[in-house]
Amino acid sequence: MDLRDFGTTLARWWYLALATLLLAIGAGLGMYKATGPTYTANSTVLLLPPKAVLIQAQADKKNYAPNNPLLYLSSLTDARDVLVRHLSSTDVTQELTKKAPDATLTVTGDLTSGSPLILVKSEGPTEKAALDGMKAVDDMVPGTLKSLQDEMKIADLQRINSLEVTEDTKATPESKKQIMSGAVGFAGVTLLGLATIAVLDQRRNRRLGGDEPDDTTRTADEAKKAGSTAVRTQRAVKAGKRA
Repeated sequence: MDLRDFGTTLARWWYLALATLLLAIGAGLGMYKATGPTYTANSTVLLLPPKAVLIQAQADKKNYAPNNPLLYLSSLTDARDVLVRHLSSTDVTQELTKKAPDATLTVTGDLTSGSPLILVKSEGPTEKAALDGMKAVDDMVPGTLKSLQDEMKIADLQRINSLEVTEDTKATPESKKQIMSGAVGFAGVTLLGLATIAVLDQRRNRRLGGDEPDDTTRTADEAKKAGSTAVRTQRAVKAGKRA
């Protein structure tokens, strides 16, 4: 079916096309409102080197070594990856789920820089759910670091610490899922309506095709009728002459 035939079909069934459009708009808006926005909250946690690193750097008299922990971060990327893997484990995930049941949490390392940054992303159906999830992860980082180093019996001077660099105070609403849900509702009703119109139009065409003969059939029938009339006329003339 080309566009011209399709347009003709829609024009023929304009009332069904209009009803389909109205229903599709209603379904799209209904799905959009029912889905609701998704709220996102983000935070960033930085790992800090042990105090022993700074003490050792200060003890080295050959090179200038400022007493600034931010200048000694490059050696902590492996420790960051270990911590991220631990925070993504099943046991920790279950514990976080209890603290923030409505939040979807993502914990990753910042691969765009050489710093041992941990990126926390929390998504939830409400602003509170998103913020609660982010806060639960942030609060767990120091305790997780401590428990891991306790198991390895690391001395206090050689322990890695953490610093919360950024933390959202308000969750950001996002409408991506809403838009997708509304589009699916609109498209689904539209396709169903167009399919219904196509089926009804095909049935109409078959019905009309069976009731109304085409030109060739009509011409043949007329020829037969004309031939029969001529034969009857000839017979009547012959009968009159005999009489």
